[in-house]
Amino acid sequence: MIPLHILKLILLYFDSIDKTALIGLSNKKPKNEESLTSDLCALLDGDEQKQFMLDFNFEQLKRKIKEIYPKLPFEINFKTNEYSKAYEGSITHSDLGLIINFLNYLNPKDSWTESWLFQAKSLKINDGLKYKLNSDFPATNKDQFLKLKKLTRTLKLDFIRYLHYCPRLDSKSIEETDRDKLKFLRDASLSRQIFDFQIGLELYNTVVNKNSSSLNGGIIISPLLEKNLKFSDLHAEFVIRHIPFAWFLLSRLSIDSLSRRSFIRPQDDWIPDFEDTRILLDNEKSIIPKVDKNDLKTVAHGIVRGDKNAIQIVEETFGIESKNYTIFPERTLTINLRIGG
Repeated sequence: MIPLHILKLILLYFDSIDKTALIGLSNKKPKNEESLTSDLCALLDGDEQKQFMLDFNFEQLKRKIKEIYPKLPFEINFKTNEYSKAYEGSITHSDLGLIINFLNYLNPKDSWTESWLFQAKSLKINDGLKYKLNSDFPATNKDQFLKLKKLTRTLKLDFIRYLHYCPRLDSKSIEETDRDKLKFLRDASLSRQIFDFQIGLELYNTVVNKNSSSLNGGIIISPLLEKNLKFSDLHAEFVIRHIPFAWFLLSRLSIDSLSRRSFIRPQDDWIPDFEDTRILLDNEKSIIPKVDKNDLKTVAHGIVRGDKNAIQIVEETFGIESKNYTIFPERTLTINLRIGG
C-alpha cells in the first residue's frame, strides 16, 4: 500500500486536473465529451499537460514526494496514447482505457496491475447557460449499454464504468440556489457513510475539516446504470454509487492487494460480486500480462491495451467478424508507480 501522505499529494494532483479539465463546460458553447476527454488525457500526460496552467502540476508532485523520501527511489509517471477508434464500437464501447501498474520492490507481494474502461457522458446545460438541479445527461444508448453489460457478464469482471463530466460544485456556471441544494445532497449522502481504512478516514477528515475542494470534483465515476441520470442523482448518492475521479483513483491505489476491499465499490443490482481485474505481479517483466483465454483478467487487461490475442477472443466469443484492424479505447492512460529498486 502507498503511505497516506503520498496519497494526499496524489489527491491534490488529480483534483487540480479535475479543475482544469472542466473549464470547457463553462464556455458559452460547452465542450462535448469527446473534447473534454481529449483535454483530460492531455492533462493526465506528464508531457502534454505543460500546455495547461494547473494549481498543482506533475513536476510539483514529484518534488513534494522527493522531499518526503529524498533517498528512496519513488517513481510515478502518467502516459496517454491515442489510437484508431474506427472499430471502437465493436469491442470496447468505451472512450477511455486506464491501466494502473504498481511495482513495490520493498514489498514485492504488493506489486500489481489492473485495467478499467470508461464510457464518457457530458451534462447538458439548461436554457440561460446555467446548469441546474435537474440538468441531465444524454439518454443512455441502450444498445451500447447492453454490450457493456454483456462484456462485464461474459468476463465476470467489474472493470467498466461511466465517466460523467459535470461542473464542479464551486462553479459559477451552476444556478446559485441549485448549487447549495447539490452541496446539501452531497453532504447528506456523506453523512450516511461508514468511513473505513486509511483512505476512508482521509475522506472523513476532508468532510470534518471542510476542506472540500476534492469533494467538489466534477468528473464523476459511476456504475453501469441504464436509467438516465440527472445532476442531482450524482450527489444524492455521492460516494454510495458516484465518486469523483480523483477519489476513485485514490481508492484503487489504497486497496490492500490481499484483502482486496476498497472503502467504496459502487455497483448496480445487476452486477454480482464480480472481482476487479487486479493481477499480482512477480516482477517487472510480468507488468504486461500474457493473454490467456482461461484467465479472464488477462483478457480484460488485453482489451484495454488492444492486444491482438484479446481482440481475437472477443471476436470469437461475440461472433464478431474478424478483420485486420487495431482496436483500442480512444485513449489509454497508463499510471506507473515504482517504490525502491
